[in-house]
Amino acid sequence: MDSSTETLMHAGDYKLEQLLITSPTTGETADITEFMLEINLYEDLFSFCLSGNVIIADSANLISNLPILGNEYVTIKTRTPTLEDTPDNVISKTFQIYAIYDRSLNDDRSQFYNISFMSIEGYESQTTAIGKSYKGTTDEVASKIYQDYI
Repeated sequence: MDSSTETLMHAGDYKLEQLLITSPTTGETADITEFMLEINLYEDLFSFCLSGNVIIADSANLISNLPILGNEYVTIKTRTPTLEDTPDNVISKTFQIYAIYDRSLNDDRSQFYNISFMSIEGYESQTTAIGKSYKGTTDEVASKIYQDYI
């Protein structure tokens, strides 16, 4: 869409350009922009990463056909409506799915479910266990952990 025909209606307005799910095993990507009912992004001073969830109305059985099992990647591409679609004006961020819940059948052809995701760094931080003792100063220990695990 031509950005000159777009208007800002409220503070914080955004245009969702793309919402993709990518399978880490097959590399297959599905654009779920048209299936999205609601998307929420959370940023918290007391949380170590960005997180969010998206509610999907799935009439193409993506959850089985892709399949969506968890650990897939969700890529969100968004911009402010009146700005041109250039790399400087677009926000693109990839997250990793960690939960699928509230799955319910609407009828024989569609279903609803909620996909929760967090930034890839947060996911790796939550799933990487460090079970080793270290000696040295705090900065030496942090440096060694960074080299070994990150």
